[in-house]
Amino acid sequence: MPRFSGQRAAGRIGALLAVPLLVVALPAVAQAADVAPATVRNHFPEPADLAGEVFTAALEELRPPSPAIFDGLESLEARIRTLAREMAAFYERSEAWWLAYQRDHELINAWSEGVDRYYRDIEDLMRASLGPLAADETAVAVLSAVVGPPTFFALRARGMSSAAAADLSVDLVMPWLLARPGNPSG
Repeated sequence: MPRFSGQRAAGRIGALLAVPLLVVALPAVAQAADVAPATVRNHFPEPADLAGEVFTAALEELRPPSPAIFDGLESLEARIRTLAREMAAFYERSEAWWLAYQRDHELINAWSEGVDRYYRDIEDLMRASLGPLAADETAVAVLSAVVGPPTFFALRARGMSSAAAADLSVDLVMPWLLARPGNPSG
């Protein structure tokens, strides 16, 4: 058997998303990782340990956007459009994981720390896209609501492509952002 890697095991566990991750039988996890069950138990003594590793591996695989997507972008509209398109691509990549997370109540508890960190990172990304409006809590809230998952998936459910949903979100939010006090171009 190959040398055990917790990350390798967690990455291969994605194939088991059809069942609750924290109640997957230890032999199934071991089989997915191509190791003995005792090896998995040794590396992940608690189910929450395995869940944390799965969450970390999932984020690495899904590649959420980082503030680097704004490098070289000066205008507010260019940053917001880039944000919307990158988030749309991320939502598409992460849909299966999100559905598994919603379905498995034990994951909600096990992943809570990682999910909290993820949401802080996404809020930081939203603020970075806003430039001079980053300290405007209302602007952050509106941008998050319009570019975030609820609006994106509502538009997708109505038959829009990901690109069209992202672009429409930008078209909706830009006039409002440009009119905000504190916006240098408003």
